[in-house]
Amino acid sequence: MAIGIPSYRPPIMGMSHMVSCGHPLAAAAGFRILEQGGNAIDAGVASGMAINVTLPTAANFGGVAASFLYHAASDQVIVISGLGRFPKAATIEYFMKHQNGDLPDGILRSVVSAAPDAWMTALEKYGTMSFEQVVTPAIELAEVGFAIGPRFNDALRRRENIWRQWPQNVELLAPNGNLIQVGEVFAQKELSNSFRRLVEVERDNARKGREAAIRAARDYFYKGEMAEEIVKFCQDQGGLMTMEDWSSFSVGIEAPQMGRYKDYTVYTCGPWCQGPVLAETLQMLEEDNLKSLGHNSTDYLHLISQVLNLALSDRHHYYGDPDLVDVPMEGLLSQGYTKERRSTIDMERAFPDMPPPGSPWEYQGPTSARPTTKPQAVAIGEVQEDTSYTCVVDRWGNAFSATPSDWFTATPVIPGLGFILSLRGNQIWLDPEHPSSAPGCRPTRPWHSRMASLSWPLAHRAVTFSVRQWPKSSLTLWSLG
Repeated sequence: MAIGIPSYRPPIMGMSHMVSCGHPLAAAAGFRILEQGGNAIDAGVASGMAINVTLPTAANFGGVAASFLYHAASDQVIVISGLGRFPKAATIEYFMKHQNGDLPDGILRSVVSAAPDAWMTALEKYGTMSFEQVVTPAIELAEVGFAIGPRFNDALRRRENIWRQWPQNVELLAPNGNLIQVGEVFAQKELSNSFRRLVEVERDNARKGREAAIRAARDYFYKGEMAEEIVKFCQDQGGLMTMEDWSSFSVGIEAPQMGRYKDYTVYTCGPWCQGPVLAETLQMLEEDNLKSLGHNSTDYLHLISQVLNLALSDRHHYYGDPDLVDVPMEGLLSQGYTKERRSTIDMERAFPDMPPPGSPWEYQGPTSARPTTKPQAVAIGEVQEDTSYTCVVDRWGNAFSATPSDWFTATPVIPGLGFILSLRGNQIWLDPEHPSSAPGCRPTRPWHSRMASLSWPLAHRAVTFSVRQWPKSSLTLWSLG
């Protein structure tokens, strides 16, 4: 049974640990680490990097990995902000002058690749194994290859007119001139070699201890020889990335945003992504009896779509990199505000367009600034697969949740390295009055949500775990990239 709907799939139940993620081989990679004695963070990183190999049309080692975890020993939920920053030279003025106010496909959309730092920081701070141990399944999958499935092949066909712009992508995806077909083995030798180079750095620093050796491998990617190769490639392609952009980058380790839904605390990443939309949405629905409406009934779908319109309007008008702009998260997730927003829904009439944003500043606190909100234009965007997911729980009560993303069919693969530079810059706004527009910011606009209004349920990835060992009866971790 799934949400009350009969299914022919057998329920998967476990006694000590569990992995669920976007590709079965990646799930197997995480399970292998758990069986070897690793904890949920070790296994989550292993499965995440395996996703970077097995689903490169949806996620990439050079992409992003918004992550968070429950650390049982300290009883803490911890966010790792695996989203890169736009180059400092990537100003609105530059794109207006040189690109006619557009963000073209390819290297100019690049932000610093955050996934490697997110994976290695999680492993260093909260894991128990070496980088070599957890990356070994990904190395094997990249080196030996795996048989591709229909979804992989379909994603390549749909974007073929884009990735064929770059010879190295063609060499990888159509080695004989013809697109690789379902059932054919897909290997990524250069990516495997990049993993092995990082392992060699870790081995060379093993005498310093597990954490320091992982940090050395991480620094090799962001400050060492590999960083120089990445930045040189970017600049040779006409990109704006510099060594300063690359070497100064670091993921954040921070507290989550929190909302309430009945007896649950809902944890999300911060407004540098769209995660808090889910907490606001659920909080608006807290006093509704959804079950009584009937699953997927007209009233049910109407209510959920209208609540999502309200939450996504707030995201559209307020979210940005909190390091650079003041985002009223306290107000947006206050119960008084979400109750007020819910009261604007008419069960007999839908919003014809994106509704105006609310006024969360009134709930933010007496000393907070209350800037005037400028109406933001919204374009209709394409809906497509562009993200995957992994989550893990272990026998000690730890949990790991991550949303690896960015695909190699819309930007060039780096020759010799086998991965891309994150293309998350496609989510930046070329509008100086929008909260997600500053150079050096973490872009927050979701690629697939540039729509005037929503009439379908939000495609989110979520996992709810109930584990007896945990001090809380249940913990809900949401990772929305």
